[in-house]
Amino acid sequence: MKKINRSRSVLLSLILSGVTINSLQVGKVFADDGGYNKKWIVHKSVSGEDTELLNSRIRTITNNIDSPKNSNSELLLLRDQYLNDNYSLYQKYVTCEPLSKEEFIENILNGSNGLLNYFNESYKNLSENEKLEKEVKLMRYCNDNDIILDSSGNFYESIEASYQLDCYLKDGGKDNLIKRSSDMTDSELCEQSNFLIDNMEDLLQNTDVDVESIVEQVIPIGADNLSEKQVEEILDKANDKAINSEVKSIAPRNFNHSKNISENSRLDKYIKLVKNLSDEYNKENNNLPILKSINSIKRSVTASSYQTNCLNYARKHGYTNGYYGSSNDRNDAPSPYYNYRKNGEHDCANFVSQCLRAGGVSFWKDWFFNNKNDYSYSWIRAKDFRTHWQSRVPSEYMYVTNSLSFLKPATPISILNPRSNFVATHTLITTDKHSNGYNFSYAAHSDQGKRTNLIAKLQAHNTHNVKNNEIKYYKVYW
Repeated sequence: MKKINRSRSVLLSLILSGVTINSLQVGKVFADDGGYNKKWIVHKSVSGEDTELLNSRIRTITNNIDSPKNSNSELLLLRDQYLNDNYSLYQKYVTCEPLSKEEFIENILNGSNGLLNYFNESYKNLSENEKLEKEVKLMRYCNDNDIILDSSGNFYESIEASYQLDCYLKDGGKDNLIKRSSDMTDSELCEQSNFLIDNMEDLLQNTDVDVESIVEQVIPIGADNLSEKQVEEILDKANDKAINSEVKSIAPRNFNHSKNISENSRLDKYIKLVKNLSDEYNKENNNLPILKSINSIKRSVTASSYQTNCLNYARKHGYTNGYYGSSNDRNDAPSPYYNYRKNGEHDCANFVSQCLRAGGVSFWKDWFFNNKNDYSYSWIRAKDFRTHWQSRVPSEYMYVTNSLSFLKPATPISILNPRSNFVATHTLITTDKHSNGYNFSYAAHSDQGKRTNLIAKLQAHNTHNVKNNEIKYYKVYW
C-alpha cells in the first residue's frame, strides 16, 4: 500500500470526522452533501502535534493557492479559515449587537443572494474545484483589503470585478493604480480608466466577470474626484474605442469562465453597454440644469404624507426579499411593477424606487417605470439610482459610529463598492426609528437576514477611515 504523508492523512481525517482546531479559531468545516453547496457540521477539537500539522498544512495551501494543485477538501479548509478571518474583521468594526459567527456565516454563504449562489449562477461551466478556488481567492482579496463580505445587492459581482481589474493592472505593471478610487488623484483615476479602455479587448479576454460590472468600474461616472469634463472625455474615449473595435472570436484564458463562450459575445456586450451608457449619461446631463435649478424634488405632497405612504409600502413589502412579506424572492410585485429577481437580477433599487413613488415622488425623464419593458436604469439599477438621486436632492456620505439619530424615516441609502466608490452595490431605505433614538429598522430587497439593526448593517462598511466614502444617503422630503 502506498504510504500516505502524515500531515495530509491527519488533515483528511480531521475533515472527514468534522474536526477543527481551537487554537486556529477556525469555527466549523463543511460536510459535502454531494454537490457544490456545503453544510456546517458539529465538530470536536484537537491540540498538540495535530494542531501544528494542520497549521503547517494551512500555510502550505495558502502559499499554493495560485496554482491549481489543491483538492476540494483543502480549499474548503482554507475557505473556513478565511471566513473566520472575515468574521474577526466584522467583530472589529460592528459594535452594535453584532451577529454571532454562525449567523454571519449563514448570511454570507446561503440564500438566493449568498456567496454560494453567486458562484453557482455566474460560473455554471466551472468544476466544483474551480469555483472553490475562485471563492477562496475572492475571500483572500477582501481580507487583504479590509472588506467585510456582504450578501446584499450586487456586492459579489462588483467586488469580483474589482479583484479581477486589480489583477489585470498588476499584470500590466500598474501597481501604482491599485488602490481605492477615493484615495486616487484625478490624474491617477483618469490614467487607470484610459489604460483599461486602451486594452479593453485584451482585458475582456483575460477576465471572466460580467461585462457590465467591468464597464461600471472602468468608466467612473459619479466619481467625486473627477470633473464633469474629465468623465465626458473618458466616456467619449470608451465610445470611440467601442465603435472602432473589431469583433474577434477568442475564448477567455486566465479566469476560465464560460469556456464555450467566444470573446466576440463579451466584446459585443461591451460595445452595446458603452453606447447605452453614453446615451443615458447625455440624457441625465441634459436634465442637470433643471434639477439643480429646483435643487429638490417637485413637492407634489407634504413631507408627512410622503413619509406615511412610503413607510406603509416599505413595511409591507421590504422586510423580506419577496413582496407581500413572502420568503419567495421571485414572486409577483404589485401591479404595475415587476420583480427583477424573476430574471435572475437584483431587485434592491427597483424596490426602493417603488417606495419613493408610493410616497408621492413624481416621475422624472430619467427616473420612471411604466412596465417591465419601459423603465429608466435609474429606477432599477443601484449605480444609476445613486447617480440620479445625488443630482436630484441634497445627499451626504456618512460614517456610522454608534448613532443614526441624524437620519429620518423613509430615507433612501446607497452602499458603495469600497474599491470603486462611484459604484453603488446595494440600495435600502430606513423605516422605523427605534425607541432608543439612535438606531433604525430598514426595508430592502436582495438583502440577507433581519432588517432590524441598520447601525450594524452600515458599520460593516466603515472599515477604512472616518472620512467614509462608502455609504451615501439622500434627503428626500427633508
